[in-house]
Amino acid sequence: MKRISILLLGLLLVGCNNTPLTENVTPDKFIEADTIEMFDTSSYLKSIDPLISSLDYLRLDSIFLDEEEQETVIITNQVMENILVLYNEYAEEHSTYDVINFFDLHVKKMSDMDIDILVHKIVEKVELDYQSYQGIVIEPEFIYITKDYTNRITTTYLDNYVISDEALVLYPHLEDYLQGLKEIVNGGYQIRKFGDFYYIFPDYASFLVRYDEYYTDETNDIVDVLVSNSRNIVSPENNILLDNDEIAYQIAQVEDYLKKYPNSLYYDMLRETYQSYFITILNNQENVEVLTSRGTKYRTVVVNDFKKIIDRYSNTQMSRLLNLLVENIEENDAQYDQEFLEELIIKVKASY
Repeated sequence: MKRISILLLGLLLVGCNNTPLTENVTPDKFIEADTIEMFDTSSYLKSIDPLISSLDYLRLDSIFLDEEEQETVIITNQVMENILVLYNEYAEEHSTYDVINFFDLHVKKMSDMDIDILVHKIVEKVELDYQSYQGIVIEPEFIYITKDYTNRITTTYLDNYVISDEALVLYPHLEDYLQGLKEIVNGGYQIRKFGDFYYIFPDYASFLVRYDEYYTDETNDIVDVLVSNSRNIVSPENNILLDNDEIAYQIAQVEDYLKKYPNSLYYDMLRETYQSYFITILNNQENVEVLTSRGTKYRTVVVNDFKKIIDRYSNTQMSRLLNLLVENIEENDAQYDQEFLEELIIKVKASY
């Protein structure tokens, strides 16, 4: 009864107030305390471009980096709120070298999600631009500057290359060419000589390992795979550089990731790697020897190596499929069976 009386009293008081609503709530009540400012992405990118596109830019783990001078750019909350938009706009017109530096400049203040997204975007760019970089090693300028050189192309080599008068006559813009190469070898790629020829490959070990303290578990796992793959080149132009056991290790590492992260953005990319490496083992010419009287047979040492791989990586698709090969080899007196191998390759492609 008491609650009802209070309610009625309240209604009477309201009814007694004949002041219009517009007088009680004046227009100034609707004025926003803070105005929302539009962020100018273009101006910000123009301000940081001279820094991060410079070949003198020092990344986080550089031994020459002065911590007190590291952040020469004021990175505001608005910058971080727009970081993905900024990256997308910047990446359209810039090289992998530049976008790696973009990531480097902002990574300390980025959220875990933004780091995951940008690492994936940078990996995509490295892989995409790789297609256009492959012809570099057959350019006349490249052949000229490496004619008496056999080692990996490094920044040190390019910085110390002496441009002769003869070189300038042949290639007047050779200095600019060397600067371009320097940007490439610092921008996620490696140029190495195998046999008589140079090859270019992605080089994730050269930059992704710098930021491991900022990664989530999934990104850390994919970085481990990518770094391992780029440090251990399997087969440039079908010239197999690793033995079966070493390739099996790479396959097992990839397969572990595919199992652990079936919905990963990297899944399709790593599935291709898995299939490529596995097929390389199966087609390895070192697996067999040609015997004039007994045809082509698998080497005993290779079969024994297969068995060790099967045991070492038990409970994997690789182990199961290799076991099928070993069974076929033993059932057929070690004879090489191309038809069976082709059927096995179909199973490899269907396994992931």
